[in-house]
Amino acid sequence: MIEQDVWERLRILISKQIGFQIRPQDLVYFKPKAIARMEQLGLTQVTKYYEILQQISSPISSQRNIAQKEWQNLANFVTNGESFFFRDRGQFNLLSTKILPKIIQSKRLEKNKFSKPLYTLKIWSAGCSTGEEIYSLAMLISELIPDLEQWQISIIGTDINQDFLQKARQGIYKQWSFRQTDPSFKTKYFIKSKKQWQVKPYLKNMVNFYQDNLLEVDKISHCTYDFDLVICRNVFIYFSSSTIQKVIQKIEKTLKVRGFFLTGHAELQNISLTNFKTLTFNTSNIYQYQGIQVAEFGKDLKLTLDTHEHQIKPQNRVISKQNLNKERFISSPDKLSIKDKLKEIDILLDSNKYNQVIQQAEELLKNDNKNIKYHYLIAQSYFNQQNFSATKEYCELALKLDSLAIEPLVLLAKVATLEKNNRQAKELFKRVIYLEPNNLVAHLDLGSLYYLEGDQKRALKMYQNAESILASNPNTEISLVEKQQLRQRLNRLKKVLF
Repeated sequence: MIEQDVWERLRILISKQIGFQIRPQDLVYFKPKAIARMEQLGLTQVTKYYEILQQISSPISSQRNIAQKEWQNLANFVTNGESFFFRDRGQFNLLSTKILPKIIQSKRLEKNKFSKPLYTLKIWSAGCSTGEEIYSLAMLISELIPDLEQWQISIIGTDINQDFLQKARQGIYKQWSFRQTDPSFKTKYFIKSKKQWQVKPYLKNMVNFYQDNLLEVDKISHCTYDFDLVICRNVFIYFSSSTIQKVIQKIEKTLKVRGFFLTGHAELQNISLTNFKTLTFNTSNIYQYQGIQVAEFGKDLKLTLDTHEHQIKPQNRVISKQNLNKERFISSPDKLSIKDKLKEIDILLDSNKYNQVIQQAEELLKNDNKNIKYHYLIAQSYFNQQNFSATKEYCELALKLDSLAIEPLVLLAKVATLEKNNRQAKELFKRVIYLEPNNLVAHLDLGSLYYLEGDQKRALKMYQNAESILASNPNTEISLVEKQQLRQRLNRLKKVLF
C-alpha cells in the first residue's frame, strides 16, 4: 500500500470502530498521535499499525485481544478530556429549574399512588470524561432532594477512555475544574487536600463509572435501562451524521418512555429524531422520548400480544439453575416454616391474592433481604396488578443480587412489551436467550414481537426454536391456546416465506 493510502484507510477504520471522525484535513494533527503510539509498540510503518488495529474482527482470540488493547490505547490518545464542573451554566440551569424538578415531582406522585417503598431516579452521563459532569449532576440532585435516604439513586457515567474513567473514580480535582462553580458547592461537597479537592464519600457513593463504546449498539456495558435522563454532550461533535444516528438507537434502548435526552447545542442538526419530542427553552433544547411506534402487520395481528404475556402464573415460571441454587439457601434457622410460607404464597398467587403475596414476601424480606425469590414474588404480584413501575423496581433489586437471574429479566421484558418499548423488550429477551438458550417464554415472546413488526424471517426462526424446545421437552407447561397460536403462525409464515 502507498503510505498516504494507508493513513486514509486508518482514518476510516477509526471512524467505523469508535466513531471518532478524523477529517482529511485533520490528519496533520492526528498523525503525530498515531506515530507516538507506533513508537511505543516499536513500529516504524503505519501499514503494520493498521494491520494490528484491523485484527479487532479476527477469529483468532490472541490477535483480537491485542487489537482490543491497542484500540483502547488509541482511544485514550485521540479523545479530548476537557471538562469542568457545571460546564454550560444555561443547560445546568435548565436541569435544576425545569427538568429534574419535573422528574422528581412525578416520582413522588408515582410512589404515593402505588405505595412503593422507595423513590427511584436513574441518570446516565454518556461520554462523562473525567467525571466533572456526573458529579455536578450528583450535587444538583443533593440540592433538590432533601430526603435522599428515601431514594434509590442510580447515576451512571460511561466513557471509552479508561484513563478518564480512572480519574473520575478517584474524584480528585484541581482548582481549574472549579472555574464556573459556586464556591459554596466546593466547600459543601469536597474535601481540600493540599492544592486539590476530593469528592466527599457520600457524593461519590451516588455514582458509578463504566467503560462503554457508544457505537456498540447491541452492547450496554452498564446493563441498565429505564433511565429518566440521558446526557450526552460534546460527544457528537466528533461523529458523522450516520454515526450519531446509530448512537441515538442505543440511547433509545436505555430511556424510559417520556424520559429526557440532553445533548450539546446544535449537535443534532439534520439528525432524524422520529421517536423524540423536541422541547425548546431559552437556554437549550431537550428531547423527550416518546417510545417506539410499531407498524401494524395485518389486521389479524392486532392481538397486541399473546395471552401469556399479560399474566405470569406460577406454573409457567421458568426457573434458572442459578435461582434454584439460591432457593436452596435460606438464611432463617427455621427452614421448614419458611418453606411452608412459600407454599402458602404460591397458593395465594394461584388465587390472584396479590396484595397478600406482597405483604407476606415483604415480611420475609425483613429477615433475608438478599433472597432474590422474595423480590421476584413481589415483582410478579405487581405485574399481575398492572403496576409496572413497582414491577420494574423489584426486578432491578433482584438483578442487583444476581445480574444473571432469568425470571426478573423475563418479567422486565414483558413490561417493556406492554409499554410498547419493543426495542428494549427485544434486548431483554435476547439477553435471556443468551443466558438460557432453551427458555421457551423468551423465544415465544420475541417471536411475537418480530411477528407484529413484520419481520417474518426472524419471527419464523424464534417460533421454530420454540417448536424445537417443545419437541425436546414435551412436559414443558404451555396452554393449548398458546400451542395453537404457535402452530398457526408457523404455518402462516412458512407459506409466506417458502
